[in-house]
Amino acid sequence: MIIIHAIFQVDPAKQQSFLEEIQPLIHGSREESGNVSYDLYK
Repeated sequence: MIIIHAIFQVDPAKQQSFLEEIQPLIHGSREESGNVSYDLYK
């Protein structure tokens, strides 16, 4: 099992833009074969 833990430091003024732009990456990762979970917490 591979676990990746990442921390993003986002300028509060750009938080909404970040959340919108990262959605395709989250969706793509969730669709990958073998992916059990992909979550974004703030």
